[in-house]
Amino acid sequence: MEIEKYYFRLRQRYSHQGENQAFPVKMDELTDALGCTRRNAQLLLMRMSQMELLVWEPGRGRGHLSRLTFLGSHQDLVLELARRKVQEGRLNEALGLVDSLQDGHLAELFAAWLSSQFGVVPGGESIDILRFPFYREVPDLDPAGVIRRTEAHWIEQIFDPLCTYSAEEGRLVPGLAHAWESEDNGQIWRIHLRKGILFHHGRRMTAEDVKFTLERVRRFQPEDWMLSAIQRIQIQGKYELEVQFDRPMGLFMNVMASERYCIVPADLDEASFARNPIGTGPFKLTHNDSSMLVVQAHEHYFGTRPHLDRIEMWVWPNYQGIHTLQPQDPKAQLLYFEAQTLSGAKPHLQQLEQGSTYLTFNMKKPGVLQDAKFRQAVHSAIDRGKMIRELGEIRTRPSAGFFPYPGDSGCIQPALLEESRRLLSESSYQGETLWLYTYAMPSNEENAAWIQACCRSLGIQLAWRAFPIRELSEPERIKEADLILGGEVLGEQPDLTLINLYTSATSFVRGHLGSDVAVEVDACISRCIAESNAQLRIKELLKAEKLIRSSYNVLFLYHSVQTANYDGAFGGMSLNAWGKVRYKDVWIRRRK
Repeated sequence: MEIEKYYFRLRQRYSHQGENQAFPVKMDELTDALGCTRRNAQLLLMRMSQMELLVWEPGRGRGHLSRLTFLGSHQDLVLELARRKVQEGRLNEALGLVDSLQDGHLAELFAAWLSSQFGVVPGGESIDILRFPFYREVPDLDPAGVIRRTEAHWIEQIFDPLCTYSAEEGRLVPGLAHAWESEDNGQIWRIHLRKGILFHHGRRMTAEDVKFTLERVRRFQPEDWMLSAIQRIQIQGKYELEVQFDRPMGLFMNVMASERYCIVPADLDEASFARNPIGTGPFKLTHNDSSMLVVQAHEHYFGTRPHLDRIEMWVWPNYQGIHTLQPQDPKAQLLYFEAQTLSGAKPHLQQLEQGSTYLTFNMKKPGVLQDAKFRQAVHSAIDRGKMIRELGEIRTRPSAGFFPYPGDSGCIQPALLEESRRLLSESSYQGETLWLYTYAMPSNEENAAWIQACCRSLGIQLAWRAFPIRELSEPERIKEADLILGGEVLGEQPDLTLINLYTSATSFVRGHLGSDVAVEVDACISRCIAESNAQLRIKELLKAEKLIRSSYNVLFLYHSVQTANYDGAFGGMSLNAWGKVRYKDVWIRRRK
């Protein structure tokens, strides 16, 4: 333990004593306050004296009192120690230190100082560093296992796919592959790679890396609808390979444009890759732990080099105390979602999210969950508009599906409590406690508590529990839950997002589908996968959505708004489908 912590303990024990005022004290009291032996207490007091934190005059002889004089402000001392930890990259230790002392005023002072560290930070001549807070760490940056939007966004900064989908142009554009072609109605695909592309660790990318990437993702997800259809992957040269399927696969290159299939090096270290990945992308990861994530511009990037030289995401758990951040801070700030809301800053970028928060019923479990009247009773009891008004923040509009349509709120009736009570009385519910699972996130936990209270008013006993997202996505955990509160954000290719939602073993929706509904949904997905026209694919997916909605297998709750606050010093700012800024395009106006 740092000497400053011991000093703080003494100041807490003798809080009534001012500075520069000597007072008598028993040595036994000092050992008790410091939590150590008499010998160690004496050594600690001597060190504090040498650091001029206090004056200690030991009592002469047994029974004589010592005299103690505090010289330094304990708050200033702890603040300085916490600041030093932050500057050394140990933000989590600094936050833990301040929290452990349980001093509200001290916590406010530290939060105010921490807030002042964000924004565009000068790093020398013409060096642009962007630093912003985020409410959690990001430990899982392996493209093969990505399941959260923040991870997917960072993966886009660190890696590249073979091609990318341009929503503006409505087509695929070259990436690591400069060309591709298909035969036999998409059953055989030939990919031609760019030459001279460097991974962040300096090795050139080849067809071996592309083959390794595909085989690696297939190893993690052998039942995937596309990967399971691969018959062979054959390298035909250092920069060319061929992929053959057992059926037509017209969506192959569309799928390869998604973040899950970003190309990874064949010589990666599996043990450390998720936390410290290596890609070919515009930014190279240099640091990633529970305190911060840091990336730097990839100087040898094959595309356009980023304007930003360095990005630092500081982990500020749940943004505790971030309200001290001044919206008019003269430094250029970038704040996402809750950070922007809690700080009181007004959003500069805002868009309605494609996707929805939803509630699933586990139709694979016997009992009351099989009762349509019970599920309909819960549906009728949830007043989506009231939920949005009471919980606020980014919750913005009742949803009737994953896509926000003009006038779709008309499909959502206000809560009909009398109808809900009638349906419940006619159902097979006998007062048993049901378990609602969700993944750990402040807004999810607020939603779960709200739904619990809503069900309680109806007479339904509902308990809830939040898990880490990776744990909740395990098929066994999905199977265990009675209900799951989740959400889906549609990516740049919403049809691919929804295909995965309806087919993946880690999907809450798929994991809770009833067998009859699953058969009909699978038929929609089969037609969707075989369809080359994107609009017709969406039409099939809307049929699947209608099936899960009309059966009350899934209750849609609300759409969110994506927001970001930033200063006028930023140029090139825009939000992607996940509501995150495209860092590669951001540049800074120099202020005089």
